[in-house]
Amino acid sequence: MATVTILIPADPAQPTTIKVEGVKGDGCEALTRSLESALGKVTSNQRTDEYYERPERQGEFQKQ
Repeated sequence: MATVTILIPADPAQPTTIKVEGVKGDGCEALTRSLESALGKVTSNQRTDEYYERPERQGEFQKQ
């Protein structure tokens, strides 16, 4: 299983950003929902290439 990382750089001179790494598909939105609520109004949303990748299913295997 891939490592999931949530990055929130702390720079008072810049708007707060949240970046999720290691999650394919829209699972990243569920991970950040509570953080976004706690931080306030979301002014933009930029999806990474991982968002458009198909999520891996646990327990799924490839036929040889």
